[in-house]
Amino acid sequence: MVRTVGGRFALAHRVAYEEHVGPIPDGMEIDHLCGNPACVNPDHLEAVSHAENVRRGRATKLASADVTEIRRFPEKQQVLADRYGISQSQVSRIKSGASWADVPDPQVPTDAEPPRPVSLASASEKRHDQAAQDPTISTLAA
Repeated sequence: MVRTVGGRFALAHRVAYEEHVGPIPDGMEIDHLCGNPACVNPDHLEAVSHAENVRRGRATKLASADVTEIRRFPEKQQVLADRYGISQSQVSRIKSGASWADVPDPQVPTDAEPPRPVSLASASEKRHDQAAQDPTISTLAA
């Protein structure tokens, strides 16, 4: 539903939210918790990010718990895709963090430091040091 406010068109659910709850924060959208897009009951409206609003939509196949499971399981991406009814490329985007980025990765503690990049030179030196300590590696590396 559309309504005019101050000579401008405004969606009725946004007007209802602002009148009863307060201003809609920048970058937020109004989600209908009841699933009825025509509803203007302020108890059924919540300000959420666009990503969350899309996730709560009717076409969404996954929940946050599903994303956590997908990231946790080491199975082949196609196996996971078949299990959850999504594409292998979507599984890849979830595992890489390109999709559902705000759902924490279960493998990484939230207070953990990000991994430090290793230069190729230091990796080569490490292999050389290991080879020097282990005669089996030395003969294989030669």
